[in-house]
Amino acid sequence: MRPDIRQEPHQFQAQVVLQDGKRQDGSRSRRCRGHYSGGKGCRRTRPSRVTLHYHEHQLDEDLDAMHAVQRSRPGNRNIVVKARRRVGRISTSISEQRLRHLFATSEKVCAESIQATARSKREADEAATTPSSTAAPPPDCVDIDEGCTSSSRL
Repeated sequence: MRPDIRQEPHQFQAQVVLQDGKRQDGSRSRRCRGHYSGGKGCRRTRPSRVTLHYHEHQLDEDLDAMHAVQRSRPGNRNIVVKARRRVGRISTSISEQRLRHLFATSEKVCAESIQATARSKREADEAATTPSSTAAPPPDCVDIDEGCTSSSRL
């Protein structure tokens, strides 16, 4: 036979909650524990960025550190270059990880993206090595004694 289950009235005493979210006995109220509430009461500072993966979190921290180094010690080139290299290594690591994931999920799309990237780099290199038609022609010298006839003299 099952005994009767009766709900008894709560025997908790009403506690007065102060404005800062603390009770009179010094403990915090439940709404202030780790949650951000938009209203009045206990507000916690939110993190500056939300990241999904460890590498992104590490990149955010290193970017913040690099900006702090650039602001605090701009004259110390070794520290600034070291911070930039670290950010570059982590960025490369993130791109390689994304590429590995893309290769594992869809190999054809991965191969096409690699080929497109290589093609764009090759075109950019070719454009940089060929002389452009917009460059100013060298000055035409008529006579050594008279100097150059163009308006740009050194």
